[in-house]
Amino acid sequence: MQNKEGHYEKALIVYERMLALEMDQVQRANIQKRIGDSCLDMSRQKNDPSVCERAIAAYDEALITFSQQSHPIARAKVMIGLGSAYAALADHKGRAKNLKQAAVCWEEALPFFTPSDAPKEHASIQNDLGSTYRKLAELESREENGKKAIAACKASLSALNPINSPLQFAAAKAFLASSYLAAGVSANPEYHERLCKDAISAYQEAIELYSQAKSPLPLQIAALKNNLAIAFLSHSESRDREANCRLALDACRDALDTRTEKEHPLAYAATQNNLASAYLALAEEAGKGEGEAEAEAEEEIEECCRQALEACNNALRIYSRQESARFYATAQNNLANVYLTLGKLRQKAENRAENCLRAILAAQKALEALTLEDSPEDYGEAQGILWMAYLNLAEIEYPSENSALALDACEQRLHSYRVWQAHPLQIASCCKDLAMTA
Repeated sequence: MQNKEGHYEKALIVYERMLALEMDQVQRANIQKRIGDSCLDMSRQKNDPSVCERAIAAYDEALITFSQQSHPIARAKVMIGLGSAYAALADHKGRAKNLKQAAVCWEEALPFFTPSDAPKEHASIQNDLGSTYRKLAELESREENGKKAIAACKASLSALNPINSPLQFAAAKAFLASSYLAAGVSANPEYHERLCKDAISAYQEAIELYSQAKSPLPLQIAALKNNLAIAFLSHSESRDREANCRLALDACRDALDTRTEKEHPLAYAATQNNLASAYLALAEEAGKGEGEAEAEAEEEIEECCRQALEACNNALRIYSRQESARFYATAQNNLANVYLTLGKLRQKAENRAENCLRAILAAQKALEALTLEDSPEDYGEAQGILWMAYLNLAEIEYPSENSALALDACEQRLHSYRVWQAHPLQIASCCKDLAMTA
């Protein structure tokens, strides 16, 4: 990676020196585009928002010369790179704003790369649009952006021939699957179940295509197995909870055969987060027993929590608040949920207050890494954990103070639900929780 960064830095130095030479505006604009392209390549190797901003500045300089009237094709190519630079910057800051800018760039470029004349380029842009609208759906206008994401991914698939371009077709299938999942988050239960099934099917088709390639691509297959686990977990919310959770566990384990901590640390940590979520869901399902069944389930719940705790710690060994804020927050939320679950066990009643305090600390760490604007759903989850932890703690000590803190957290959770436009039933349930807390 360092060698690649050094190569890009050397190229940038050469390009900067060339700009000092006498040349016409078109040549100068082409060099600015090359600077933007090099910075964009560097941003994929280096976790630094300033590199993305440098790419954007260079592309903007190129666009001064490449107007829609004088150089439409050259401008369209610059707009593709500019869109990618804004999308990369969105991973660091101004998530919604920069994602919208990326979409604007790609929408402008798209008409110059038609399915008939440039099918692969058309499909690539549509995939990028699908990914961007999917991410925007997590922040605002979920239904509208979810539909746009699905439409873009379907347009990408329609431009491709699975026989001539099997790998690109597989990638488009994967983008479509992720779009289905994003659209399903706040959908009504029936629609949610159908979208989850569509996502699972699309991921499985993509895995099959990658597996059948002349040279199988283990990293891509592992990434799809990781995403397949997310789809199974989402499906478990509406049907066959235990069976889908176990399928998610299997998918995570398959992914971890390739996504090792030493060779692919960030990918490894992402799958560990999903592993923790699956074990937590299994613990929740085991906790639904009554009477004797409830007592027998406690050992299973404790074992699931132990496995989830190990997965959370594995993820947090990789993620830092500074470099991977959102993923770090997800791991902290999972960790907090583990402690909440442990706090409910009768066999661990003497540790209930301690587990509540541990849950509160982890949720607070998650909130330190999140903003309501950039991560409303994760922010709301952390507030929901605080609400439950303070409410449980109020039954043990300082009832007035802890109930007030629970009420404040529940109000913040409700606000986040409204920001990311949760399903009306979710908002109604949160309103009920708020009323009961009050």
